Amino acid sequence: MNHRSSAGPPSSGNRRERSTKPAIVRAPVALAQESIWFVSRYAPDSPVYNLPIGMDIRGDLNVEALNSALTRICERHPALRSVFREHGGRLFQVVQPRKPVNVQLLDL
Repeated sequence: MNHRSSAGPPSSGNRRERSTKPAIVRAPVALAQESIWFVSRYAPDSPVYNLPIGMDIRGDLNVEALNSALTRICERHPALRSVFREHGGRLFQVVQPRKPVNVQLLDL
């Protein structure tokens, strides 16, 4: 017998619903993150962990599309919305609520 199923679009019951509530999560840090934090306390102006990147964009830049894409990436990946805080000598990370990304343009 040949069985075929006609699968339509997924129902909303199968998808993860996005929360509109601001979710601030306090989480522990990894050992590597804590090591970087420790070093940065003694050399706060050191650029050792910075990775400068230059891009040559030719043609028109669709700023709205760029902002939309970056916003969606940051919504999907909490690590991109995380900041580090210290309390009582302990380091932890705080995931900030989702918010739109707006790229600042500089005409050089």
